Amino acid sequence: MGEQLGSGPAVQRQEDDDPELRSLLALIKAAPPADAPSYFALTLTKADSRQKADLLAACGDLFKQLFLRTRQESYCDDAVKAYELAVSCVPASDPEYLIFLQDVASWRLMRFNLRRDLADLDQAIESFETVVNNTPDTHRGMPIWMNNLSTALNTRFSLSGNMADLDSAITLQRRVLSITVDTDPALPTRLNNLASLLQARFEKAGGNGDIDEAKSLIEQCFKIIPPEHPNMRQCLTTRGSVFLLRHERDLNAADVNEAIKFYQQAVDLQPVEDHRILASVLEHLGRSYYHRYILEGKNEDVEIAIATQRRGIDLSKNHPDVHRWLSRMSESFLARFYRSKDLQDLHSAVKAQEEAIEITPVSDTKSMAKYLSNLATLFYYRYNAMGGLTDINQAILLQQKAIGLTSASETDYLHLMNLGNYLTLRFERTQVFGDIENAIEASQEAVKITCEQNIDALQHLAMSFLLRFKMINDSSDLEQATSYMRKAVDLSLSEKYRGDKHILWSNLGGILMDGSHYKKNKTDIAEPIQHFRSAIQTAPQGHINIPMYLSNLGVCLRARYQQSGCEDDICEAMALHQQAIDLTSEGSADTNQYLWDLGRDLHARYMTKGDPSDLMQAIDKFRQATLSPTGPPSLRLEVSRWWTASSIIIGPDHAMEALENAIKLHARVAGLEETVDSRLLRIGQTRLLAPTAAAVAIKIGKYEKAIEWLEQGRCVLWKQVNSLRTPLGELEEYDKELAQDISRVSLGLEKAATRKFLVLPVVAEDPDHVGKRIEEQTKVISQIELGKEWDRLVEKVRDIPRFKDFLRPPRFKDLLKDLPKNGIVVVITVHEDQFEEYNGCDALALVPGSETAKHIPLEGFSYNRAEVLRRNLQDRLRRHGHRFGQADVDVDRGMRVVAEVGMNLSMQEILKELWLKVVRPILEALEIPCRPSAPQRVWWCLTGPLACFPLHAAGLYGSEAEPGSTATDYVISSCIPTLSTLTDRVRNPRKAPSDAEGLFIVSQPNTPDMPPIPGASAEAELIQSRVKGKISRVLCLEGKEVTIERALEEIQSHSCVHLACHAIQADDGSSSAFYLEDGELDLLEIIKKDIKIADFAFLSACQTSMGSDFFSEEAIHLAAGMLAAGYRGVVATMWSIKDKYGPVVADYFYEHLLECEKRPQGKVVASEGAACALHHAIIKLRGELDDSEASFLTWVPYVHLGL
Repeated sequence: MGEQLGSGPAVQRQEDDDPELRSLLALIKAAPPADAPSYFALTLTKADSRQKADLLAACGDLFKQLFLRTRQESYCDDAVKAYELAVSCVPASDPEYLIFLQDVASWRLMRFNLRRDLADLDQAIESFETVVNNTPDTHRGMPIWMNNLSTALNTRFSLSGNMADLDSAITLQRRVLSITVDTDPALPTRLNNLASLLQARFEKAGGNGDIDEAKSLIEQCFKIIPPEHPNMRQCLTTRGSVFLLRHERDLNAADVNEAIKFYQQAVDLQPVEDHRILASVLEHLGRSYYHRYILEGKNEDVEIAIATQRRGIDLSKNHPDVHRWLSRMSESFLARFYRSKDLQDLHSAVKAQEEAIEITPVSDTKSMAKYLSNLATLFYYRYNAMGGLTDINQAILLQQKAIGLTSASETDYLHLMNLGNYLTLRFERTQVFGDIENAIEASQEAVKITCEQNIDALQHLAMSFLLRFKMINDSSDLEQATSYMRKAVDLSLSEKYRGDKHILWSNLGGILMDGSHYKKNKTDIAEPIQHFRSAIQTAPQGHINIPMYLSNLGVCLRARYQQSGCEDDICEAMALHQQAIDLTSEGSADTNQYLWDLGRDLHARYMTKGDPSDLMQAIDKFRQATLSPTGPPSLRLEVSRWWTASSIIIGPDHAMEALENAIKLHARVAGLEETVDSRLLRIGQTRLLAPTAAAVAIKIGKYEKAIEWLEQGRCVLWKQVNSLRTPLGELEEYDKELAQDISRVSLGLEKAATRKFLVLPVVAEDPDHVGKRIEEQTKVISQIELGKEWDRLVEKVRDIPRFKDFLRPPRFKDLLKDLPKNGIVVVITVHEDQFEEYNGCDALALVPGSETAKHIPLEGFSYNRAEVLRRNLQDRLRRHGHRFGQADVDVDRGMRVVAEVGMNLSMQEILKELWLKVVRPILEALEIPCRPSAPQRVWWCLTGPLACFPLHAAGLYGSEAEPGSTATDYVISSCIPTLSTLTDRVRNPRKAPSDAEGLFIVSQPNTPDMPPIPGASAEAELIQSRVKGKISRVLCLEGKEVTIERALEEIQSHSCVHLACHAIQADDGSSSAFYLEDGELDLLEIIKKDIKIADFAFLSACQTSMGSDFFSEEAIHLAAGMLAAGYRGVVATMWSIKDKYGPVVADYFYEHLLECEKRPQGKVVASEGAACALHHAIIKLRGELDDSEASFLTWVPYVHLGL
């Protein structure tokens, strides 16, 4: 405002009679500004008096001139100090006290504009109010003083948003105008000042009366303002702003054109006295061009907008509003990106917004929250464009920080709505259920704040419910999604709604389309088709969403074609999907989706018409979509499955390329940047891929490729864990720094991978929750960055010729050379497939001395039969309380869940079928003789439902038993999750130092909140008795001594461990745990450890190798976790074990282990003899039992894993 720093008219101050002081005052008034410091120092030496006040005020005037000449902030400080000291020398009753006070207020306001210290602003306002409230309107200084107070109040309003300040400022300006005569040369400026304040209130509160009055006032101003008026630039700026605000209200092109005209006139005015003012006008001009670009879409407008905004920023980088200008320039870059799809525009928008955040005062939390939210939006757009998980995680973190800067009662619904949107996007990518729960909570809060009247909030909530419906298939979520989306569409029909109706039509169409699939109602598809057509028709030309709308309509038409067979529908669908591809920029992640859609159109027509050319074109589209590197790995993996299925129609050999790519993508969808739980969920969704690929390879005689694919596509989690623990000795010799970097990042990834997802309130008063949310999100981003760094480091190592295969999937020949020489490895693959010819079972045997895999077809067995046996086995175990434990306190070491389910096959019959159809054909094909006294060592690597079967116990029992009719008559069995389980141990033998060799025993007979297992104490005593005097280091902890911390400490200092306690196999796998005195020692905690001295573990607890049905290809159980932690061999249980027989098995096991000839010299307890010891211990126990069901359930579950 033009008068804002005026000090009022000069007033002759009364002077005392001291001649010396009178002379000094005359000298100061006549002195040049440079003499201010010396005169000020001299004045301070004088005694306080009324005359001293005049001297100090005169020094203040000199400092003021000095500051205005040099802009050195210290002179502003000196001026404030001089004026304040002057006030202190004048009593409040003095007639001139208010004149002194307004000097202080004016220069505190000046200092605030320099440093943005709110204390200066508040004190300036307080002083101005004292002056104005104690001075009559007729005083000649009042117009200027009221104007200054109005200016200060408006400034505080701009920072706090407190409407009371703005209302007071407007009231003051009205008072100023009321006492201004028509001939006053200040009238144009005062009209402009009130107009400016009214437009500010309109901008905040939206009152049409304010903007209309502002327009009237500024028009009055221009009727009387002379062209050479010193405030002409400010008046032109206000006039332009009035028209710009009218445009934002009415979207009237004439208004924005007027705004541009007046802003341009303000820019063109000469001379330019203050670059800060010109910079502000340039920003407004650029903003006007931005708005015209949004309205009309002319590229030259956005080019001018960005150039003008940049010029303004460069002209006055120290302007207090420059952070706002940077944020607005970021919006211009984003607007250009909408149409150009040039990622450089998006990067420029991010950079500008980051600069705005960097220079925003910490105290300005309102602006900071807005800018953080804006930057989150930019990362959201970049995620949509590029698919980088880092970007969506950054968006979530920034939005959470924005919410954290506001209290729960003041949280902007936009912040919550955006957070919900970003969480849904991440949920779609990672499938972490906590994300969609938090997304719904955030969106519900946004809808609540807006009283269900905000269209955007309603549609975001609807889409969140839709995503949760897709995951858990709860029809109530679909109903909620439909209801909220219809409400949003209904509200948009109002003439007042100026938002993007096309987005609403598209979202409603998508929800209804999913509903028609769920309800299987063919007639429901007509409505979504209609809505998608409306979305396409109402979207502005060139809108970034149009390709998506075309694709969605095509999907609906394809669905209707598959129902009705209407040729027009599938032809239009193909045309729409091709159009979507053509409209999408090269390199966009969306191209993969549209290619897939077009391929599915062609495939659908092939399935109806049978034209081979349609099938070949479909395969080509699937191939393009899979091989394009821009799309998300999860999408490309799904497309590769269509590529595979389509290729198999031609012949299995045509599917090999598709399968090769699918296997590679399978591991990538569960990257190291995700937690273990998230990786498992992703892996589980494609768990049948590796067995399917192997079956196809076997079908065409590619046995070695089948082995490689099984190795690459199964137990992905364990391979990732092992990759982070790869020995780096050779690399360290070559490049020590690179090896150290690999080690550092691997440790960080291991630690980050096992964190648990925290579900915290999205909006909470508790600052602790805000901090935890931000901390959690920071950890997520840190893990992603570590994952990226890991990939870069691995590639760097591979660039070194001698390390070109570093951490690459092993080739068959490499696997073969590192297998044990004293036994045979048998891989059995069984898988489910839509093509009956691949729904079978095959064994591939790796025999020492052979360079190929021996194929053994198991024609009498299939996936379907395996599933029947698996269900029977589970029913049998549940019936006897073994899968989850038994209620009797003295029976077992598991948890009770008993289900009365009808049984068909007994355990004896299941073992018989496994013998006749699986094990015996393999033994016969391998010509393994029946030698119970010297059985052959065999490692079984089982896939699919076979992984839950006790092949080591297969045989004929009871009345059918005869010599040579059980697996134990021929082989000593061990199970391995993958071939790498063996090859890693053969290739990297570990030898514990002598001071670490020893046995650590855990006995937990009375775990809190668990049934007693008294056998645990007896078991520990028997073991100690067996090894007494034969092992130098034996430690047994029991009961309260066995805390998680103590157990982990001792596990890491003993080469062997024996755990006699409760355990549980959780459905999600990773939550499986041992129950100790103070809680659960879970699988995630175990796999954090890389125990260099680990040798052998005996897990005398329930379900320690049972695994999860859903993760059958991943071997997610406690025994596998111990192998991952470094143990070379593990004895475990496939289901709940009887407490009564736990001590017996352990006693027999250690009896045979101590006698075993295979253990290394000098070692009494070692992994090398564990398989043999368990084999003989179980045979001995079996000889003491009958052939009842209870007896089978007692000895069958014990199994050996590892080397």
